Amino acid sequence: MKRLSLLIFLFSMYLYDSELSFASDSSMTLTLAAVEWKPMNSPELENDGYMSEIVRSALSQMGYTLDIKWAPWNRVLEMSKLGGYDGILVASHKKERESYFEYSHKIGSERFIFWQRSEDDYSYDSLNSFNGMKVGVLLGSNFTQDLKNHGNIIVDEVSNIRQNILKLSHGRIDAFLGSYDNVNYILNSELSEHRGQLKPITPDYRTYDLYMLISKKHPNHKSIVKGFNHSLKKMIMDGRYESILVEHGILNVKIK
Repeated sequence: MKRLSLLIFLFSMYLYDSELSFASDSSMTLTLAAVEWKPMNSPELENDGYMSEIVRSALSQMGYTLDIKWAPWNRVLEMSKLGGYDGILVASHKKERESYFEYSHKIGSERFIFWQRSEDDYSYDSLNSFNGMKVGVLLGSNFTQDLKNHGNIIVDEVSNIRQNILKLSHGRIDAFLGSYDNVNYILNSELSEHRGQLKPITPDYRTYDLYMLISKKHPNHKSIVKGFNHSLKKMIMDGRYESILVEHGILNVKIK
């Protein structure tokens, strides 16, 4: 009888320790994949960029440590779908992604526009403006399929936006679609020699709201997003969200 009681006690302690270990591991680190997207996200920026700092700050209030894995966008998306990462640091909304991800509340927004060479004078009123033209896009991005579905645009996919800047500068494509802030940042820093060679096509193509995405492969995806939304709301109300933007020199991001 004593032997049986001892076995029951040891087994119960094993279960207790296992629960503690699982809880500790799951609450300690959340691994989110991200594409380098200056000035929003980059391992080369202070605190990995302003959007990384916002997400990290909100998660830390929940007891999570953020581990960012940097990769090209298509790998970020496909690996996160499969549960290879816990989710995506920041991405826009796409209906078909809802099958794979739990979306947080809006954490920011981003303007996307077409770019042209300085000597060109294109304008944009619909995708018909680019009929017969070769237009660069980011592989796997939200708007790539829009251009492919149009049928009369030659879509040239690349793995990072720098390739599009260089291709357009050298006349290998007619235009490309990219983030206004991201392209401007690159043209004012690492590719400054091409700054005078490119200009935006007006008006903007679209403004996308941005979210944190947690893979539905993660057993706690719903509770993580619920807690994140609560933390984000607190940050907006107490001024920490705006403070992070100001520290990074970002003055044009609004969130409600």
